[in-house]
Amino acid sequence: KALNEGWIADYTNIYQTKYEPRFYYDSSAGGFVYYDYSFWFTFAAVGSRFCFHSSELAKYFGTQFINIHRKYL
Repeated sequence: KALNEGWIADYTNIYQTKYEPRFYYDSSAGGFVYYDYSFWFTFAAVGSRFCFHSSELAKYFGTQFINIHRKYL
């Protein structure tokens, strides 16, 4: 909520772009590593996700709060 500054994803709006951080597991790096971000549009096959209103926020969260996200997943 704090990072999205009040923005709330509208999962009924298929045209609203939503961004989420992507991670992968790297045993040589000690585990969970930020990889990239992806954007997506809502449609019937996609459930709600932890998402942000911009790619910059997804990247910031993915690099700064990786331990929180690891616990969340």
